[in-house]
Amino acid sequence: MPEPSEKWTEVWGHLYLGMIFDLLGQRERAVNEYSKAKQTNDNTGSAQQTADRFIKKPYSEGGAQAASTAKPTGEAAPVPPAADDGRPHLNKKPQP
Repeated sequence: MPEPSEKWTEVWGHLYLGMIFDLLGQRERAVNEYSKAKQTNDNTGSAQQTADRFIKKPYSEGGAQAASTAKPTGEAAPVPPAADDGRPHLNKKPQP
């Protein structure tokens, strides 16, 4: 169990795992992680609102399809620069 000053790492750990599961097309696992984030009751960086948003609608990068549902094109798609809106962003590693 993290110390109170480190509690934000727990909530955001669950949120990031949920985002990863959404990108992989594993919605049930994603919602489970978002629910765990809610249970921490930590709202560092608007974590609770973020969890609510992703429980309602799956996370996707820039509104693009998740990696598991995208059609392969033979080359990696360019990753658009992250908007500086204060939210954390996941960057996908290009496929070989």
